[in-house]
Amino acid sequence: MRIDLHVHSDYSDGSDSLESILHQAHNEGIDVLSFVDHDTVSTYPKAKDIAEAIGIQLVKGIEISAFDFKRQRNVHVLGYQYQRTDAIRALTGPILERRHALSCAQIAILKEYGFMIDEATIKRSGDGIIYRQHMLSRIFLTLHTIIRAFTSGFSKRTALSVRRLSLWMRLMQSGR
Repeated sequence: MRIDLHVHSDYSDGSDSLESILHQAHNEGIDVLSFVDHDTVSTYPKAKDIAEAIGIQLVKGIEISAFDFKRQRNVHVLGYQYQRTDAIRALTGPILERRHALSCAQIAILKEYGFMIDEATIKRSGDGIIYRQHMLSRIFLTLHTIIRAFTSGFSKRTALSVRRLSLWMRLMQSGR
């Protein structure tokens, strides 16, 4: 029996859809799987029928963002087979709201630095939350497009875009 109890989808900071992950897991012989998307219990109800249809046992899971005050650092707490989604949503709802607000603030900073970035073009999680990874995917797609446009050589415009990307990476690391 093959088991994977720590899988992230595009319902949080993963890049693949529930359907894609489940079909890939099926093709790789996974029998039991748990989506532990960050701070959301929305994944399980959406994935349950797909998993059943292809013969994968789906285990309810979540990865809750928390803070360890003793060690002064962010931690993640895994939870499985939970029963009270209302209690979990009450706990994680404010976390998701803060994450989304931070992402929107980061988008505003990027716009100040000249990035042409539109929230509407950024992929959102299943709960409608923008995660850093969604912004990075959009930035890298834009950068890839810019670099391809300058196939004749490295231009000042591309160099500027690379500097902007470097600034973006520093912003992401600082949590601003």
